[in-house]
Amino acid sequence: MATPRQLPVIHQTGGTPAGAPAVVAPPPAASGSDWVATCCLIAATAVAGLLGIPLGLQLASWAAAGAMGRVPWAGLVQAHGQAQLYGWLGLAVLGVTLHALAHLFGAATPPARAGWTVLVLQVVGVLLRLAAPLTPGATAAPGAVLLLLSALAFLGAFAATLTAHVRTLPRRPREGRAPAVLPRFLLAGVLLWLAALLVNLDGAVDALRLGPPAAGAIAAGHDAFVVTASAAGLGLVALGMSLRVVVGWLDLPSPDLARAARAWWPLAAGAVLRVAGAVAGPGPTGDGLAALGALAWAAGVLWFVPALRGLWSRDAVTPAGGRRGEADPPLAWFVRAAYGWLLVGAALALAEAAATWAAASGALAGVPARGALADAGRHALLFGFLGTLTAGLTGRLPTAFLDLGDRGAAATRGAYRAAWVLLVPAAALRVGAPLAGDARAPLIALAGGLGSAALLCILVALATMAHLAVRPQRGEAGSPLPQPR
Repeated sequence: MATPRQLPVIHQTGGTPAGAPAVVAPPPAASGSDWVATCCLIAATAVAGLLGIPLGLQLASWAAAGAMGRVPWAGLVQAHGQAQLYGWLGLAVLGVTLHALAHLFGAATPPARAGWTVLVLQVVGVLLRLAAPLTPGATAAPGAVLLLLSALAFLGAFAATLTAHVRTLPRRPREGRAPAVLPRFLLAGVLLWLAALLVNLDGAVDALRLGPPAAGAIAAGHDAFVVTASAAGLGLVALGMSLRVVVGWLDLPSPDLARAARAWWPLAAGAVLRVAGAVAGPGPTGDGLAALGALAWAAGVLWFVPALRGLWSRDAVTPAGGRRGEADPPLAWFVRAAYGWLLVGAALALAEAAATWAAASGALAGVPARGALADAGRHALLFGFLGTLTAGLTGRLPTAFLDLGDRGAAATRGAYRAAWVLLVPAAALRVGAPLAGDARAPLIALAGGLGSAALLCILVALATMAHLAVRPQRGEAGSPLPQPR
């Protein structure tokens, strides 16, 4: 069986000098199957494919039918957003970091109970948040109690992950020093994520004290902060982790860490300014802060992307694999599509800033256009970049977590490629829908259907790998079955 890929630790602090080989320190040897991280990925994909995206599809059908006034619209829209942010993207990130950071920092893997705790709390938080708008008494105390319990569950999962890292990372061996640049992205992303969770809890407390503003909903200002801060935080974490995970799995040249370090400032500043704009709310101050944030974020993206050298070069991905090639081209398709959407999001951020300036100067009545551009840019980041990157890595990381190597990739190649074929048009339709005028609702519905089908294909791939992991290899009928830790 081929040796499963592992997560490399790149220690140099700047670009590789001309002619010098990349300095890559191998991680500790794998110590058996990591079922916790795999189950987190399975649960995250199931939440998005079976709950989050279908709810968005239902919301689109209600909007097209003009039924928004007959359903708990505000609460369900917020629940849809939190299911995608925390149930899909957040759970995948939390689960993977419990495994990945131990390898990246050369530290001991956190205990399995920490991962199971995170998995249970995150899924329970999503289910409670989805139930809040639909429960009897959603406009009074019962619905507010579910909001509060959901917010506490999300915060508890985050705290359990952070506690596990705080206990294990300081105990890494002396030679396992922290990877350069990565902590900057992680720190900024984690702080924004924590701020979003605390504001979500504050909104739930206000709903319990004063009554929900709508059935199963928190105040609109609180929700805007939660979505903006969570998206920015998850984006920064993904950008930082991509300097290790994507480069290692695609066998790309060592990233230009000096360039990535310089790009960290505009990316973090753009994220903070966008959050500040959400706090200020609609109006000249809020719109101005959001426009400045969009400009800073776009500058940071354009500065950062070239740090991943060779991502789009013709010889970076070859079917033969090797030091400068990838043995599984579909993974590169996901990664390239994800970073393409990141660039599209940067272009939409620039257009949003231009529309804000035009509206302020009286050259354009642009409030609807500005809102549509902001919506399209948000989904380019969440669905296009984060969703595509998460789906791509979800379909491949378990080959290492479950010690399957190329056997797992070969067994799931058909489902994996089908997921990519479905996910690319789904993201394109969802990003383009806000700019399509009256065709918005049907485009969102079509995007939801394709997106759900894509994630179901990823679930098929995950189920196949789990089956392979608990089944003896051919010719080893007497070997014992690996057991979950």
